[in-house]
Amino acid sequence: GQSPSNLTVVFSSDSFGVTDPRFQQTMAAFLSGLDQHPQIQSITTYVSLPSLVSTDGKATYAVLALRDPNAGKALYAELKTRLPASGDVRIAVTGLAAVNSDIMEVSERDLQRAEMISLPLVLLALIVVFGTLLAAGAPLIVGAVSVVTTLALVYFLGHYTDMSVFVL
Repeated sequence: GQSPSNLTVVFSSDSFGVTDPRFQQTMAAFLSGLDQHPQIQSITTYVSLPSLVSTDGKATYAVLALRDPNAGKALYAELKTRLPASGDVRIAVTGLAAVNSDIMEVSERDLQRAEMISLPLVLLALIVVFGTLLAAGAPLIVGAVSVVTTLALVYFLGHYTDMSVFVL
């Protein structure tokens, strides 16, 4: 199974196989210097473990074993900047840290969009129900204070216990 302290870089191509010099050059260029990265303990590729090649020979992956399991998110962000925009060899980075990072990014963006749509509608509904802007603002203020208080509690509890990414 996949260790939580690993990132996996997947290389694939429809045009040629992993033994093609163009494929190998792209793979080597992406992995270049990562063996010296302070957060990477080791890199395993099909060169040392031939079973990492797909059955059709057009895909492989490299396993980046991390020294510190908590460094995965930062390293994933760094690796994303190295991804080429296009080319004959597609490169993707995956692993627990990568998936969690992407989930957090999408969740945050969706939450912001939902708030931008719902808050004006809620304010309008409250004005209709309560009749005045001042009375309509009271539930919003209580809600805001509750959210800030809850987030503060989660922040402080997070220093003493592990929490799921979905706590927020």
